[in-house]
Amino acid sequence: MENSFTGNTILDLMFILVLVFAGKQLYNVYKSKSNLSKVIAKFPQRKKSIMLFASSALIILGIVYFTQNPGIIGAVYILLGIVFLFLTSEKIVFTEDGVYFNGKYDSYKEIRKWAFDDKEKTLYLTIKERGKELNRIIPINPEDKIMIHEIIKSKKKK
Repeated sequence: MENSFTGNTILDLMFILVLVFAGKQLYNVYKSKSNLSKVIAKFPQRKKSIMLFASSALIILGIVYFTQNPGIIGAVYILLGIVFLFLTSEKIVFTEDGVYFNGKYDSYKEIRKWAFDDKEKTLYLTIKERGKELNRIIPINPEDKIMIHEIIKSKKKK
């Protein structure tokens, strides 16, 4: 009797699980965005070339796979690529009450510390959520640093 589980089957299952995770991320984006208070500023996140490359590669791989072997796996690759492209193009949103990024919304009350890493071009937020300290890493464009700092500083004073 032949073993029906091959390396490709396991890899396909892994991609399907990643798609389920990506779907949950999209749900979090929808849920968080629907609850945002008044928006005071939006900034594009710094583009991560590795994510753009990976997303494009998944879409191309999916198209090639789908044309040679029509089925669900080619569609999964294409959908994953599209979801990753969407998530990497999400804006950083500052509202009257907090900061939104990639499906996560943190109120200014939850922000304990914030810092910028000029070399990495990132904003680090230390959040107190449900009794735990968590770190958020947000890729920012260097030209937005001063404005972002001023927004957080002014909201934390209130």
